Amino acid sequence: MKEHAFRLTCNADLKESILKYCEVNEVKAAIVLCGIGSVKEVCIRKAKAETIFRDQNEYEIIALQGTIANGKAHLHIALTDDKMRTIGGHLMVDTIINTTAEIVLMELQEYEFEREIDDKTGYTELITKRIN
Repeated sequence: MKEHAFRLTCNADLKESILKYCEVNEVKAAIVLCGIGSVKEVCIRKAKAETIFRDQNEYEIIALQGTIANGKAHLHIALTDDKMRTIGGHLMVDTIINTTAEIVLMELQEYEFEREIDDKTGYTELITKRIN
């Protein structure tokens, strides 16, 4: 296992930036251990993969977790607004950082992660393979 910690800055796309970091650093299989910061534009998918929620208000990131599988990410995010209401869902592209986002990843060097369609669920699901 190998740790990665990095900071993203204002106006960066949260999901795209995490995937770009993984590409540049050749991270093939990882989990997001921690993600905190703030966003000013939100794009998250609600449960059942049917509806996208978009908003252009400031939110604090109170939790970010998920997996990185060979250039693809399955990330869930929890956000709170200025009235301390919490929303969350599947992180999508177009969630834009307001001031900062601090990200900590754990690279799993003994695993290969892929994503394949699961006939039972109808979704692209994680496939794990231990390589060492």
